[in-house]
Amino acid sequence: MKIFDEYYNNIADIMEAQFKAHGYTGINPADKGELSELFVKKFLEDALSDNYKIFRGGKIINSAGLTSRQLDIVLCSKRTIKIFSDKGIYPTETVKGVFSVTATLDLAKLDSCMIEFNSIPKTNYHFNSNKIFPDNFLIETQRIFENVTPVTIIFAFKGDIEASWIEHIYAWIRQYRPNPSLTPDIIVVNKKGVIYKIWEKKGDNAFNVRYHSLILR
Repeated sequence: MKIFDEYYNNIADIMEAQFKAHGYTGINPADKGELSELFVKKFLEDALSDNYKIFRGGKIINSAGLTSRQLDIVLCSKRTIKIFSDKGIYPTETVKGVFSVTATLDLAKLDSCMIEFNSIPKTNYHFNSNKIFPDNFLIETQRIFENVTPVTIIFAFKGDIEASWIEHIYAWIRQYRPNPSLTPDIIVVNKKGVIYKIWEKKGDNAFNVRYHSLILR
């Protein structure tokens, strides 16, 4: 609908203006990266804070103590306990989404983001049912968590995103064989385009991953 197109186009304009306003010559790359994360976190807080807790940075941990690499933005269940805050460690069962944010996206940075996502532990979930629910319920719950969470998104303010990047993503998947749920769900370069993942069912409890693109000119 046109009203939504106008709304999100305005948001894209605002985020671009914020980024350009702080993109003065000589700014430290680390500072530019930090500001990029803050701009995206602010947008997510405005849009999603009624549904999720939104933290800037941190690592995801499972019950066996395995931890991910450092991640830029983490979205957790609203019921996540308050000891977890920015730059914290978040139990994998509570994590619903992860953002990798960068000032400029190219293929080398895309690979780096995918490696970060692939470090998220997808084993040793711990669900305490006190034997109220049958074992098959817990097995199915774990299967859903493994296949569906977390949503993984890459956002960049600049970069020459191309439809041809999809073949690069497929080649990376063939080389590293990641858990399919940890390959990027959405890759966005602000006002340039998007690459997004589609799940295609191919049998009982089996899926194919396909990518599509929408490039703006």
